[in-house]
Amino acid sequence: KGKEKPAEDKKVKKSGGVIVPLVFYTPETGWAASLPLIYYYRGKDALPDSRPSNLNIATFYSENKQAVFQLAADHFFKDEVYRGIGSATYSRYPQKFFGLGNDTSRSESEEYVSRYYKLDGKLLRKLYDGYYLGLQGEAENNEVLEPEAGGVLATGGVRGSEGGVFTGAGIIAIKDTRDNVFYPSTGDYHQLSYSVLSTALGGDFDYGRYYIDLRRYISVTSSQVLGLQAYGEFLTGEPPFNRLAKIGGQNLLRGHFQGRYRDMDMLAAQAEYRVQVWKRVGLAGFAGVGQVADAIDNFDFAETKYAVGGGL
Repeated sequence: KGKEKPAEDKKVKKSGGVIVPLVFYTPETGWAASLPLIYYYRGKDALPDSRPSNLNIATFYSENKQAVFQLAADHFFKDEVYRGIGSATYSRYPQKFFGLGNDTSRSESEEYVSRYYKLDGKLLRKLYDGYYLGLQGEAENNEVLEPEAGGVLATGGVRGSEGGVFTGAGIIAIKDTRDNVFYPSTGDYHQLSYSVLSTALGGDFDYGRYYIDLRRYISVTSSQVLGLQAYGEFLTGEPPFNRLAKIGGQNLLRGHFQGRYRDMDMLAAQAEYRVQVWKRVGLAGFAGVGQVADAIDNFDFAETKYAVGGGL
């Protein structure tokens, strides 16, 4: 039998757009503004509970002259049996290098500008509802500009200080049972992956990367959501300094400067509590812990870093 078409009383909106202007402050950006445009769409025979594909165009600029432009897509096809995820990104981002490990000094940081062009993509096949397995690839041209005179970046004292090309491929598994891909209130998003970045693929560096991202969303009330996340990144080989595992920034331990701590391995956990106030306006509070290490055996509870904060 053919696929049952949705009944008239179960019709869903096939497509639409959302613009979410954001103004925020972080240690590395100062005041910044972002203007994401999200366009979502479904196939003509989509059922009410089908997942929407989406196209995301995001621009970002800060008072510290950091600029990012990204075009991203997440497309379901063949009745959601296959899923393609990809993005193209340009970034010019003045930032700081603090050194390696948990015991770096803020006063000894070095300023530089990171500029890169990046393409990445994933092709996934559904194993069963919410579970996907597939392949991924990436290519990036990265430049290290305007390093601070006399520092380790200017003198070539760390691997990757002259920039380079990163190319890699790997495997990825995803569990995605979120009730809404844009504003989830229940369900899980789990991602496990392994990638090899190699000179044999046209890059300038040889290293491997294991990645784990486990998120759970819990609906406390109709207007309140608790989000939990555990995150880990583990590297092998000889990665450049700007591809080391790191904590700090907008997504992981907010309140710490982006890349404040970096090394071969990283573990972190964080929680966020969201309260909807009016339509898309809400309050959020968050807390997180994490640390880096030069090897898995060298994680030390005493070196744990903390972050606590909130926003509108």
